[in-house]
Amino acid sequence: MTAQSASSSALFLGLDCSTQSLKASLLSASLELVAEAAINFEAHLPHFGTRAGVHTAPGGQVHSPAALLLEAFDMLFEKIKAEQWNLSDVRGVSASGQQHATVYWTHGSSDLLAGLDASQPLASQLRAAFSRDVIPNWQDASSGSECAAFEAAVGGAEALARITGSSSHTRFSGPQIMRFRSSDPKAWAATGHIGLVSSALTTLLTQAHQGIDESDACGMNLWDLSTPQRGWNATLLETTAGSADEAARLAKMLGPVESDAGRVVGTIGAWFVERYGFSKECIVCPGTGDNPATFLSFALPPQHAVLSMGTSDTVLTSSDAYVPDVNTHTFVHPGLCAPPNAGELEAGLRREGDGHDAAVRYMTMLCYKNGSLAREAVRDELGGGWAEFDKAVLDAREAAAGVPKRAAWYWRMPEIIPKGAHGTVRYELAAHGEASRVESFPDSIDALAILEQQFLSYRFRTAQISAPGTPAASVPPLLAVHAVGGASNNAAIRTVAADALGAPILRAKQAGNACSMGAAYKACWAWTRHSQQRWVPFDTCVREARAQEDYEVVARPEERHAKRYTAALEAWAELEKRAVQEAKA
Repeated sequence: MTAQSASSSALFLGLDCSTQSLKASLLSASLELVAEAAINFEAHLPHFGTRAGVHTAPGGQVHSPAALLLEAFDMLFEKIKAEQWNLSDVRGVSASGQQHATVYWTHGSSDLLAGLDASQPLASQLRAAFSRDVIPNWQDASSGSECAAFEAAVGGAEALARITGSSSHTRFSGPQIMRFRSSDPKAWAATGHIGLVSSALTTLLTQAHQGIDESDACGMNLWDLSTPQRGWNATLLETTAGSADEAARLAKMLGPVESDAGRVVGTIGAWFVERYGFSKECIVCPGTGDNPATFLSFALPPQHAVLSMGTSDTVLTSSDAYVPDVNTHTFVHPGLCAPPNAGELEAGLRREGDGHDAAVRYMTMLCYKNGSLAREAVRDELGGGWAEFDKAVLDAREAAAGVPKRAAWYWRMPEIIPKGAHGTVRYELAAHGEASRVESFPDSIDALAILEQQFLSYRFRTAQISAPGTPAASVPPLLAVHAVGGASNNAAIRTVAADALGAPILRAKQAGNACSMGAAYKACWAWTRHSQQRWVPFDTCVREARAQEDYEVVARPEERHAKRYTAALEAWAELEKRAVQEAKA
C-alpha cells in the first residue's frame, strides 16, 4: 500500500524558519503543492526593527529577537486560518530551520509550553520562556576566539573536521554557546534547555521540549561522527562549558539527539488543535536544518547531487563513506532511521531486524562564496547583459577556447574552497602542459572560463567524496545534477555545467520553497511509517507518494566537450594549486 492510496485526502505541512521569513508549504498525499504562505520579518513585523531579518552589533554580532519567532508563528497561523487551509486533514507536520542558530530556554519553559491557553497567542504566553532574548544568526562572526579554542582543544582544524565533520566556523553552534556562557553568566545559569531553530519549532508544535535532529546536530562542532556510536564529544563539551561539571550540565541542556529522522516525537499540541482545528491525531517528527531539508526535497537517488546557484554556490551530495575535510561540511544523511547513537544506546534503545537503515550514510556540503556575484562581475566587465554573456559562452564553447587551452580563476571574495583563495589569475596552456600566466584573454573567453572554473571544481571535489584516493578523472561522473537557484534559469550556464560535470542537468517541475517542502516530505514519511506500521526508506516513500516524476532534463553533456574536460581534470586541479599561490602574490 502506498502513502497515496492509504489516504488520498491526507495533507502534510512543512514549516521553514529562515533568516528573513517563516514559511509554510501544504502538500497533498501525492506530494503536490496545495498552498504556501509566508511571513516576512521586516515587512510584516516592522516593530522589531530588523534589516533583512536581523540586528547587528559591534564585534561581528548578528542576531534576531527570540520574540520575533513567536509573533511570526502567531501571524503565520492566523494567515493560514484566514486563507481557510484544511488543517483538519493534516496528518503530519515537520519543520526546517536555519542551521547553527541556537535557542535558549529557561528552566520553567516546560511548564509554560504545556500550559498554553488556546484563547491567547503564543507571543503573550511564552516571552518568559527564553533565557536569552536573542537567537544568534548564521551570519554571526563574533566567536573567532572560541573557534580557535575549539581547534586547539583537539589538535587543529584537520582534527576537528575529522571528529565533527567540519573545521571551526564562527556560525557553528558550539563556539556560539561557548561565547554566550562566558559573556552572560547570569543568563547561562538561567538556561535549562538549548536547542537549534529546527528543534525549537518542533518544541512549539508539540508544546514539549524535543531533541535535536542528528543531521542538524552535525552543524554544531560538538557532535562526534568519527566513531560508529556517534555522540557529544566530551572534550568539546568541556571546552564549551568551561569545566567537567558544566559539561555534564550542557549535555543535559542539549538533550537527546534523534537518529531516526522519521520518528514520531509526539502529536501536535492542544493549543493548535483548539485554536486552528488540527486533528489531535496529527503527528510531528523531528525538524532539521535548512540545508538538510533542501536536500530532502529532492529525494536523491545514489550518485545524484544538488547544485544551488545563488549569491553563493552550494553542492549537496550523499555518500556511504565518512570523508571529512577542512574544506567541506559532512552531516549524517537527514532522511535516515540510522543505527542508534551513543546517547540512545545508553538510554537502552535498540533497533532489531530490518525496520531501519542498516548503516549511517552522509550528506556532504560544498560551499563557495564566489557564485552568482562572481559571474555577474565577469558579465559586467565584458560589457552588456546576460544575452551578450551567454553568446560569449556558447561561442567560446563551440571553439573549445577554454580548458585545456586556457584556464582561469575568479576569486572576487576570499573563497571557502580552496580556503582563502583570493584574486583573479589567468593562464594560457601549451600543448605539452606548460602554463603561462597572462593578464587577459581574447574574445570574451572569460565568460566561459569562469563557468569552467566553477563546475570543474564541483566535479573534482564530488569525485573525491565519492571515491577517496581515486584519481578524479577515473571516477565515473554523477548520474544527474539537480539545479536550483537563479542561475539555473540560464540555458548557457546549464549547458556548460552539463559538459564540465559530465552529467545531465535536471530542474524541478514544481515550484515552491525547497526547505518547507523538504520538511513536508519528511512528515509524509513519518506518517506513512506510523500509520501503516511498516518500514519504508525515505526515498522509497517519496517515490511511492509522488503522482508523477517531478523533474525534467534541461541540459545534457555533449560528448566531445565532456571528454576534453574529463581528460584535463587532473591537470586542471594541479594548476589550481598554483593559482591559489599566485593569486596571493
